[in-house]
Amino acid sequence: MSTYDLKDGKKTVIDNQAQKVLSRDFSTAIYEDINGVIWVGTQNGMIRCERKGKMPNELEVRHFKNIPGNQQSLSYNHVMCFLDDPVQPEQYLWVCTKGGGLNRFDKKEGTFLRLTKKDGLPDNVVYGILSDEQGNLWGSTNKGIFCLLQSGLREGQYLFRNFSKKTGCREEEFNTGAYAKMPDGKLMFGGVNGYNVFDPKDLLTTEFHPPIYITRILVNNQPVRPGDASNILEKQLRSPVPSPCCRSMKYSPWNFSSLDFTAPDRNKYRYQLDGADDTWVEAGSQRSATFLQLPPGTYTFRVQGTNSQGVWSENIAELQIHVLPPWWKTWWAYLLYGMLGVMAIGLYFRFSINRAKLQQQLTFEKQEADRVRELDALKTRLFTNMTHEFRTPLTIIIGMAQQVVDNPKQHFKEGMNMILNNGQNLLSLVNKMLNLSKLESGKMTLELVQGDMVLFIRNIVEAFRSFAAKKEIQLHFLPEVDEVVMDFDPDKIQQVIPI
Repeated sequence: MSTYDLKDGKKTVIDNQAQKVLSRDFSTAIYEDINGVIWVGTQNGMIRCERKGKMPNELEVRHFKNIPGNQQSLSYNHVMCFLDDPVQPEQYLWVCTKGGGLNRFDKKEGTFLRLTKKDGLPDNVVYGILSDEQGNLWGSTNKGIFCLLQSGLREGQYLFRNFSKKTGCREEEFNTGAYAKMPDGKLMFGGVNGYNVFDPKDLLTTEFHPPIYITRILVNNQPVRPGDASNILEKQLRSPVPSPCCRSMKYSPWNFSSLDFTAPDRNKYRYQLDGADDTWVEAGSQRSATFLQLPPGTYTFRVQGTNSQGVWSENIAELQIHVLPPWWKTWWAYLLYGMLGVMAIGLYFRFSINRAKLQQQLTFEKQEADRVRELDALKTRLFTNMTHEFRTPLTIIIGMAQQVVDNPKQHFKEGMNMILNNGQNLLSLVNKMLNLSKLESGKMTLELVQGDMVLFIRNIVEAFRSFAAKKEIQLHFLPEVDEVVMDFDPDKIQQVIPI
């Protein structure tokens, strides 16, 4: 590489050390930046040349090339052209490559930022690059012209707007080195079918905001139209906020469109389903959105589109969707469930009460049966005791009668008295049996008389003395007091004395 002075026509060859580095590869571009640094593009990277002394032929060179695995290195070694960044020229240098897209080189850090097709470039082969008055970058590729917008965006934020044959380019493929900026600010790019000259301000106008429409909706993959048999859609989709209602939405694709026909394939879309997800979904150029298994509820579908230049339209299409629950999840179904629950609880309580009553009745009947059995046993014991009671005075009467018959003179008076007393006892026992019915009905009452309790008991004991003597039993009555005058029922006392 040599330098040439236009004033005196003097040619100077750079020093041998720098010449060795520069002569290794075929040079494809040369550029001097705002700091006076010379950048040389080659087919094997790029070279930074900076004067290290006062002599013009003394250069300090540094070679930059692609390093596999290093994302901060040059994206592709074949360099086509250079341009200082129009916003920050002292820090950034833009490098175009023939296959690696666009690179922004940080002069201070020595690192590269790569912008390729995945970031919005129309193609990774970039032939030339220019800047407009607003600081935007324009470049030519194998698939049209691109504009990298920088004005009005945050640091590190980039937005591409691409132009092709459909938007006015004579051809989409351009040539190496065929680009220039005119004095009036117009830009020129040469291609395989002539050249394109344009004013960037005319292409970047954003006044047109196309209307956005929802063109078709499908519910469970079946198209829905106003007034059809499904009764889902009542109004036309272009009417203000139509509101379809349906029972289920298992698979529902919806179509929409931006009415900018300049370059329809360049229109971009994004949509939002408020009620399910509040974030906007970037759909790119795809003109449909599909929703699966939407639960019952109310949703608002919104879609926004761009014009052919990539500017988002202020018009947003909306669609309110009401997904109705199945009949078993409706309010009246839940009311029915509640009523059935209350009825079930009532039936359960009624069953519990009836069961408790039945158990109580069974317990009462068992107790009653036990009481009857006890009463029967009591009656049996009573009749047994009364039989013994009858037997005792009868035995005494028979015994005394036998003594009177055997010896009337000696035992007549005493025997008659004993027979009379025991006859009265028999009569008393008969009365007791008659009183048994009163005992069962609870109507038995005490017949109180006033008398000497000691004397009454003594008479009872004396009535059994002869019977005891016959059995060779000594019967004695030994009261602690001689006399106790009180009210008592003689029959009841006679029943309870154990003789």
